[in-house]
Amino acid sequence: MLGSIITVARRMIRSRDPDLGPLALAVAAATVSYFVLLFLFDVSSFPHVPYIMFSLAGLLAAGEGGQPASDGVAASLAGPEGRTTPGPPGARWGLPVWNPKRVFVG
Repeated sequence: MLGSIITVARRMIRSRDPDLGPLALAVAAATVSYFVLLFLFDVSSFPHVPYIMFSLAGLLAAGEGGQPASDGVAASLAGPEGRTTPGPPGARWGLPVWNPKRVFVG
């Protein structure tokens, strides 16, 4: 889990974003410090330390979530016609769609 925090922080640091870069650098430094202190002093036995560490990780995830998706991802979600909502749920993937007329035949 700590490696994934550092990986996301590294990506944000290398993007040179003036708003999120310093935040990511601080979270990466805190993660490395937590990793070292975890083995030296077992800081995870104190309840406050993991809470603070993973609150910083959540702050980093919130900053990463604001990045726009690449065109390839947006195009794959839009479907072949370019629509984001392709009709009934499951129709896009070829799943059977519930039809109320078949259920209540009178």
